[in-house]
Order: sequence, then C-alpha cells, then structure tokens
Amino acid sequence: MIKGIDVSRWQGLINWPMVSKNVQFAFIKIGGSDDGFYPDGQAVRNAIEARANGVPVGFYVYLGGAFSVADEVAHIKNLISNIGGLRQGEVLALDWEERTGDEVGYVAGIAKGIIDSGIAPPMIYMSLSRVRGNDWSRLVQMNCGLWVAAWGNNDDIADAAPPSDEWPFWAAWQYSSTGNVPGISGRVDLDYFQGEVADFKKYGSARNVTLPAPT
Repeated sequence: MIKGIDVSRWQGLINWPMVSKNVQFAFIKIGGSDDGFYPDGQAVRNAIEARANGVPVGFYVYLGGAFSVADEVAHIKNLISNIGGLRQGEVLALDWEERTGDEVGYVAGIAKGIIDSGIAPPMIYMSLSRVRGNDWSRLVQMNCGLWVAAWGNNDDIADAAPPSDEWPFWAAWQYSSTGNVPGISGRVDLDYFQGEVADFKKYGSARNVTLPAPT
C-alpha cells in the first residue's frame, strides 16, 4: 500500500515541495455543488504545484445532491477544464455525502455522464456507513473504484481495515481526518491506496483529456 492525503482550500497554502517528500499520492478538491456550483479556491494552485513536484494526483468533486444529473456533469467538466484538463494517469473521484431520494441512481447517473465524456470511471468516496446503506452494485459494474472513509480512532495510526460490501475491495481508504504532514499547516486527511503508484494511475485517464473552456 502507498500513503497519501486529500486536500482542499481548508489546508491553505500548501508547501508542495515538502509534501512531495512525505506522501506518495494526493487527492485534490477541485470544487463542489453543495453551496451552489463553485470551484475550490486552491484547486488551480494545488494542481499546478502538485504536478510540478511529481506528486501522483487525483481530483475530487463534492456532490451536493440538489441539481440535475446533467447539470452536475456539466459542472464537473467545467471544473476539470479549470485545472487544464486531466493528464494521463490522473484520477477523478466523486465525493458523496448528501441525501437524495435515489442515491444510487443519482451517483450512477453522474458517473455515467463522466464516462460518456471520455473520462475514466471515477472513484466514489463515501463513508463506511453510506457504503453499507445502499446496493451500489451498479457502480461496481461501471468499474468505479471505492474510496471509503473509516476513521476508527481518527489519528495518525490506521486501525483495522474496513470492509467494502458490493465492491470486491476498496481501492482507497481515508483512515484519519486529523493527520499531520510536513508542508501542511494544521490537520489533513490521511489515506491509503491498495497497490503501488502504477496501480493508482490505472484508475485515471489512459490519455490526456482536454475539455472546452468553462461555461
């Protein structure tokens, strides 16, 4: 397994040269739709700096659950365009923490829209309780990997690995929200990925993906 982090504007100005010496991958928030459609305030800087310092990256979008599937997909494509598209091996993830009448249909519809846009199947981030709360086999069939949040004691030491339910295994595991990493002031989420860097990149794009300018 390799060790990584996930970050957003809440981590402020990150010292990526220092971080690159202490992690093997990073998920970067590029925006969300829980407070209207918005880009993360540090997304572009984090993308540029992480890439420049050789950190294998994934990008995630927080799904608000209040908009149509088509609008969510269009917003995600705009966010990807904001960071200059996706480079080969860069991963996309959908962060699902809200509630809708048909959670599975909503998330699966967005994932399908992403795939139909020529992007690799996104990872799906959910808490362990959310994983256990629905039948997510539709997403498994779409080859969407699982990124599960299960904090246990919620410190720098990972507890027992969580189950994965419909998924044959979890791809990534967020095991703490209170980690410490040199180069980041304050707390940061800590993650493991099951595999090596080359395996992580297989969840990403097989080629560079460019999209039209944001609308």
